[in-house]
Amino acid sequence: MAEISGRSVTSKVVALFDAFGPDSPELTLNELSARTGLPLSTAHRLATELVAWGGLERCDGAGYRVGLRMWELGSLAPRGESLRDVALSVMQDLFEGPRRTFISPSVRTVRRST
Repeated sequence: MAEISGRSVTSKVVALFDAFGPDSPELTLNELSARTGLPLSTAHRLATELVAWGGLERCDGAGYRVGLRMWELGSLAPRGESLRDVALSVMQDLFEGPRRTFISPSVRTVRRST
């Protein structure tokens, strides 16, 4: 991507985060620069600031990955039912399942002992 003059700092930071994806959870500085169209020096400066804040983390090698701070912010976004609420409903069904009485529609007669 070519460098677009006049980009805001916010658009540059967002571009850094957009560079990551399921197939590329870790990127080197050169990869970040190439995917965003940012000069290497700008990508380095912004990545360094994001690491200090927690938005990015350094990997064991020379790469970066999305930091814990971004996951914390993402967890604050309302998305209808939370995973906990959905899981709790399923877990309650599983817990109560053995205690429920099941009547099969294939049973036609009931025998009573006298």
